[in-house]
Amino acid sequence: MLKSYVKWQLKKWWPLILIISLAIALPFVTMLQTASLTIDQISPPGGGSYRVGDGGVVLVSSFMVLGVLALIASFVIPIFVFIYRTSLQAVDCFYQAGFEKRTIRRARVLIGLGILVASFLAAFLLGLFILGLRYMATPEVETVGNTVKTRIDLNFGYVILGGLFLLLIVAAQYFINCFLASLGDSAMVQIMLMGCGLAIMALGVFSPLMYGNVAYQLVNGYVDSGIQLQAWSLGPVNFIASYYEFFSRMIGETPWAAYQWQHLIGLLISLAIAAGSGVYLFLAKEPSGEAAGHWKPRNVYISIIPHVAAFAIGIGLAVGLGATNALLNAIGSYSLILFYGVGYYALLSLMRKSFKPSKLDLILVLSVFGVVLLATIGMTALASASPVRNINY
Repeated sequence: MLKSYVKWQLKKWWPLILIISLAIALPFVTMLQTASLTIDQISPPGGGSYRVGDGGVVLVSSFMVLGVLALIASFVIPIFVFIYRTSLQAVDCFYQAGFEKRTIRRARVLIGLGILVASFLAAFLLGLFILGLRYMATPEVETVGNTVKTRIDLNFGYVILGGLFLLLIVAAQYFINCFLASLGDSAMVQIMLMGCGLAIMALGVFSPLMYGNVAYQLVNGYVDSGIQLQAWSLGPVNFIASYYEFFSRMIGETPWAAYQWQHLIGLLISLAIAAGSGVYLFLAKEPSGEAAGHWKPRNVYISIIPHVAAFAIGIGLAVGLGATNALLNAIGSYSLILFYGVGYYALLSLMRKSFKPSKLDLILVLSVFGVVLLATIGMTALASASPVRNINY
């Protein structure tokens, strides 16, 4: 019976499979087709020489695009996986399928994972095949007039290893998103919970690995632009971007840097959270169908998730304001914090469908906003006391 159910779901989801596959493959393959595989050295008649061409930059960036598109898919698919939780009629239909309730959840999560992995691998392997053909067809050295075209030294081992890294990150984020989506009983709440998870992963898991560097540089009177960008990170998207240097190794441009161990630590943390999410998705009991379609959280623990996300965003904002204080005056800094507070309350109200917060919500909102305000005051004061400023954009 379960086998028949899976076949029925795949037939029902074929438009989603097609759209996601094309959305991932087309931009990636197009960028690979337009990427230059040569470094051009031009020697004009008057003497001297200069280099032109991207030298593999577009090639490396195309893998970043592949990762970002796959991450977007990891946010879209869980909505369809748990869409049956958004109405009483749908949940009643699914719960009468003839097998254990959580078996449905397991099956749908695995179907969604299969769609994501298959779409990613199809795009990656197609792109790798096209890249290989182009690379073999490109002469190692070619002279055209006064231009010498030298083929970049492409390491396909790093290309494949980089693709596996991307797939690992995307699959981990998919399990985390499925866990968060499973906690919501309406589409709006599911989307907002996944957004909260992104904020927590971005500013509560990955960025703290960089916060110490930001504080250290502020104390020593300078701020490096790369550290600023990491402090303002967008979680898995920034996590993939942090592997730009890793992918650059496939064209022999960037050596391994010591700080990249921080990204590996972040990856391990992400995998641990994903493993915990997987345990929940496969072992936890399926909640009662009576909650389906409701915007209210099933328990107090779910209701705290938006506040944790708001806290992570607020601390990240405080650190970012400290790192960029030379570009913002005090009024600008605290205007952003005020805007953050208003947005925090408005999004919470949208999620709860009420502008009248519960007593617990009110206590948490005031507590989070108070801590963020104090952190902002401390970081901006630290930045203002720094005697030297060196910010590059």
